[in-house]
Amino acid sequence: MNKKRNFTAEFKLEQVLKYLENHLSYTAISNEAGIDHSVLRRWVSLYQSKGILGLEINKTKTTFSLDFKHKVVKGMIANNLSYFDTSIKFGIW
Repeated sequence: MNKKRNFTAEFKLEQVLKYLENHLSYTAISNEAGIDHSVLRRWVSLYQSKGILGLEINKTKTTFSLDFKHKVVKGMIANNLSYFDTSIKFGIW
């Protein structure tokens, strides 16, 4: 079983900037950093949509209303969004 690792926002930002500014590939950066390329891709998307706040670890538990959950599911289905794209669109991360 894989243990979930937590990375600092600084580490995440460093990897994201390698991709955005140095134009290195997801694979090259993820191999160097020891992370999966899909994790890096998620960090880049979060950074592009939310800035540095998207890379920070949220340690608070958020409770969502039933109406909000319904809106999210309807939006996901109507727009054929992935779980990740849905979380970005509705600010759930």
